Amino acid sequence: MALARMRTAQQVYDEIHKEDPESSVSLWYIRSVIKQGKVPVLKAGTKYPINYDRFCEYLVGDLPEADLEAAQNFGVIRKVSE
Repeated sequence: MALARMRTAQQVYDEIHKEDPESSVSLWYIRSVIKQGKVPVLKAGTKYPINYDRFCEYLVGDLPEADLEAAQNFGVIRKVSE
């Protein structure tokens, strides 16, 4: 099992621009994708790390539907079944 490469928005931005210095992906765009719930995030204190590989899959358009659904339901209160 491979370890997930969890990164903050700034670190995702830095990784993308290290691989492709001419990339037009901005830090603002990365943060807006996170806020819109388009990629799954974790809450770790005051930080919201995201899986770098999953974010890249989202950019390419290959993020599985189940992950999108889980990302959109993050933080939503659900009814407990009895």
